[in-house]
Amino acid sequence: MSDQQDQPIHCYEPSTLEIIPYEWIQMVIATLYLLTSAASLIGNGIVIIVQTYGTESSNNIRKYLLNLAISDLFIGVLCVPFTYTNIVLGHWIFPNWLCPMGQFVQLWMVFITSFTLTIISFERYIATLHPFSMMNKWFRTHSHPLLALTWIIGAVYAYIPLEHTHTVEFKFHNITFHECRYDNGISLEKKRLYMTSNLIVTFMIPFIMLIFSYVAIVRKLLRRRQQMTTNRKRRTTSYNTVRYNGHIQLRKSLSVNTNRHKTIKMLFTIIVLYCICWMPIKVFQVLLDYSVISYCTVSQFYVLIGTYCACHWLAMANSFVNPIVYSFMSQCFRNDFRRITAQFRLRLRSRLSSIQYYFSGTSTTTVTITIPEIAVTKV
Repeated sequence: MSDQQDQPIHCYEPSTLEIIPYEWIQMVIATLYLLTSAASLIGNGIVIIVQTYGTESSNNIRKYLLNLAISDLFIGVLCVPFTYTNIVLGHWIFPNWLCPMGQFVQLWMVFITSFTLTIISFERYIATLHPFSMMNKWFRTHSHPLLALTWIIGAVYAYIPLEHTHTVEFKFHNITFHECRYDNGISLEKKRLYMTSNLIVTFMIPFIMLIFSYVAIVRKLLRRRQQMTTNRKRRTTSYNTVRYNGHIQLRKSLSVNTNRHKTIKMLFTIIVLYCICWMPIKVFQVLLDYSVISYCTVSQFYVLIGTYCACHWLAMANSFVNPIVYSFMSQCFRNDFRRITAQFRLRLRSRLSSIQYYFSGTSTTTVTITIPEIAVTKV
């Protein structure tokens, strides 16, 4: 089958340059993406500060969370604005050099985010199931080279489509506009091959690793829970004889059991949110490139645009979801956050007090002016 026959069926052309002609929908999309960027900036900024100056979180996992926050920050701040302006306005309004640069940064950061999640899941798997193995020791001593390798491989992967990414001129009502495209000068087969590899590399492999690692961790925690339940039943038989010690042990068992429950819930949340955020946009792009999705009527066109906006926003929303899941659900993170904010408030109060003292002291300073006596001669 030739390329002409395989091309996606797009037989509807909108009558306006703006893909979304309704102003209120444009405002909703712009506000939604603006809030996404703000949430990503604030959330990941807090994570970077807490993970840098915190003391309670594990040093090894802190490096991975910091790396994840940096990549999510770049996605939320540098990648989101380019997309929603292109959707709302229907053409590229930024300098031409930002087209390949924005595409490069987006692919780079998506790769780093996906594989940082993968590294975190595998590191947790080794630390939970094989805490005394050489592999666990290797992870603890080689975290910096591993993260650096992730950035290098991600940059090489993002560079592949860079030569085909640039702006293209088009005319609408005899007016020249620019469009940012990443598939200039490549065949349909190569485009489909790249999109399929992108689905496999940035979603399928990380998702399979997440499922494998966290399912194994959950099974291990459930076994420990069963063992603790059995041991607790055994301890209750001697509870009457050693009442005080038994009461303390029982409370410790209940506390550990509760922490295990929270861990299982957090791991399940990680898998579900990762799937919800990234699967729709990856599947949508592949279906669009393989001509499974087409539009020939106005309703089909707007359904396609609405579906794309929803899928893309979910992917971008992962940039502020990760700080919530990995950090704000952690008691260690909350303790560090409270301590850092308390220190900041104390320093701010001290600085304000010193400024107030300075100005109050200046205002109460008395200035003495000596007036010389003038001799007056009576006539």
